[in-house]
Amino acid sequence: MIDTDDIFDELADAAALWCASDVDDTDLAAMMEIAASRGITDVAVSPEQVKTVWPWLEKTPIKISARFYLPARDSGLVADDISDVSSQITTTFKYGADTAQVFMRYNDLADFVKCIAPIRSDLFFNKKLSIGLDINEINPSDYFALFDALRACGANSLLLAFPRDVGNKSDFVGRLYGLLGAWDDAWRGDIHFLFGTNEARIDQTRRLIAALQPKLVNNMKFFIG
Repeated sequence: MIDTDDIFDELADAAALWCASDVDDTDLAAMMEIAASRGITDVAVSPEQVKTVWPWLEKTPIKISARFYLPARDSGLVADDISDVSSQITTTFKYGADTAQVFMRYNDLADFVKCIAPIRSDLFFNKKLSIGLDINEINPSDYFALFDALRACGANSLLLAFPRDVGNKSDFVGRLYGLLGAWDDAWRGDIHFLFGTNEARIDQTRRLIAALQPKLVNNMKFFIG
């Protein structure tokens, strides 16, 4: 069994807590107590959980991230997709969320930016936007467009997930190496990761960032379930 306490201890300030959407209220309360006792400053929950955890966290420095998933459509995103998620984001902000983590396919990022950019300032007034992408979907030819999109929508952070890890057969290190090597300093956002409790990927990522983009060391977060 993986000891998540060891992971949190190792990551220190770079650790964040990821709460599954099916966690019951009793376990959710226990997780918030653990986050507060360990000095964790960021927790990610489902939109439905925001209203539940806010009363427990409002007097702490812990920030709440609500996560959203845009639908994967063969024809690409439509305006109603953006409208629906925007409405849900507004509701979670009213209930105490500080950040909206919006996960989407990389191929849908341009459509998302086109719709969200005109309303970004109003929708995220004093709040934060995190763009969640599968690193497997980002190719070297996409780097320029990726950072251009992050600037255009005013993203505060890029959250990279790695849901399909096939061990040594995967190209994770190569993909992250290429992305960090092409990092655009004109976009001044943070970099976050979602690897579950995969200690090997966490360690590889920390080493690559320290070597290639040391200025990001204090701006990285790992969301641990």
